[in-house]
Amino acid sequence: MKNKLTYNWHLKLLSILMAFVLWLVVVNMNNPDVTKKFYNIPIEILNEDKITSLGEGQVYQVDYPTNKKAIATFKGARSIIDNMSVGNIKATVDFSDVSSVGAVKINFTVPDGVTLVDATTENMRISVEPLELKTFSVQFQASGTPADGFVLGKVNVSPNVVKIKAPKSILENMKQVIVEADVDGLSTNLTNVSSRIKILDGNGSLISYGENTNVTVSASNILINAPMLMTKEVPISMKVTGSPVENYRYTGMNYTPNVVTIKGTKALIEQITSIDIPADAGILSLDGMTESKEVVVDITPYLPEGISLLDENQRYITVNLYIEPLYTKTIEIPGSSLTVENRPANMVISYDTTRSINIDMYGLKGDLEQISLENLQPSIDLKGLGAGVHSCLIKVNLSNGIRLMNKPVINVTITEREPETTTPAETESQSSPETASTEESTANMGMETNSESVTVAAEPIDPSIDNPIQ
Repeated sequence: MKNKLTYNWHLKLLSILMAFVLWLVVVNMNNPDVTKKFYNIPIEILNEDKITSLGEGQVYQVDYPTNKKAIATFKGARSIIDNMSVGNIKATVDFSDVSSVGAVKINFTVPDGVTLVDATTENMRISVEPLELKTFSVQFQASGTPADGFVLGKVNVSPNVVKIKAPKSILENMKQVIVEADVDGLSTNLTNVSSRIKILDGNGSLISYGENTNVTVSASNILINAPMLMTKEVPISMKVTGSPVENYRYTGMNYTPNVVTIKGTKALIEQITSIDIPADAGILSLDGMTESKEVVVDITPYLPEGISLLDENQRYITVNLYIEPLYTKTIEIPGSSLTVENRPANMVISYDTTRSINIDMYGLKGDLEQISLENLQPSIDLKGLGAGVHSCLIKVNLSNGIRLMNKPVINVTITEREPETTTPAETESQSSPETASTEESTANMGMETNSESVTVAAEPIDPSIDNPIQ
């Protein structure tokens, strides 16, 4: 029996070895080694507190890969690799091992029989920076255009400030916080309209912050309230006070703009017909003026409560006050040019028709140049006068602000008419050569020429002089 087992033993051993090799060949042919690249392998961060505990308010930002997912290639038997998914692969980084440049190696743990061939994402790179807090005012922006005749009034947002905590690099890029509301065609008030805030950078571009867990905002939704105001165009009314110096006259004003657009509630707007700048405001004082001047008036203090300007650029009104010097003029009026009014019945009237009376006037040069004997229409009024000698005021027709400097008078004699024992012609022939009857003065009207001159008023004008023209 022993001989049988040991007989040709080397042939038997060779047969066994050949059978094993054949088995290996068969196995490898049916389940060979293969490689496969896996994407989006989640990276787990270990010892994160090693970064956040470096200092108060320290945060890190994953710079690469930003999606915190790795890519790697693995090798193994086909039967294993074909059934493997990213769920079977564990990728980790240990923040205890972060280098001075912010790099940390990604470690992969895989099932038995699988080996790492190549890690496309070999390291994670992070940056560390402080977490800062900043307060922003919430600004309102309207979209669209309100209904005709309406504008949006003062907008109230609540809260009107928000606090944003974010990494320094992100916070420095935040420049403005706004909320928006659509007012297109609106004529009613905005009441408790909720709007989500928007954060803008320096270029007015929107900053997306919702998915960044390092960014926190004290209030994301803001309530908006605002009245819708009516608009209206109204004129401006201004009054002057005081007087220029003697021998000068205020001739008027003009100002621009003379109409402004105001805004307010409907109840207030309907009560307003003009914006009045009263004389007692003292803004447009003529005291001491000898020449025209320009005054700039701020009308906002004179707007009724609850009313404001639609355009703040209209608040300043440029007012031109005009002052001109006064001139004097003298016109000689022949007695023969007088018209007699209200002649007493049965009376004989006589006055010196050869005498010329000076009419001294003052006023603006242009107005004085229009005055002549013809348009003065001098006359005397005998209403209520009886027999005797009377000093009658000569009335003249003055206009355009012309005033008299004296009281021109003429003596008129009134006598009772004698019984008609002679003819009227004989009565007239008995008149004194120094005087003339009313009929004679009427006949002589316009026969005398007048002389006139215009000069600058050199002396103060007597304020006690009566002005016959009211």
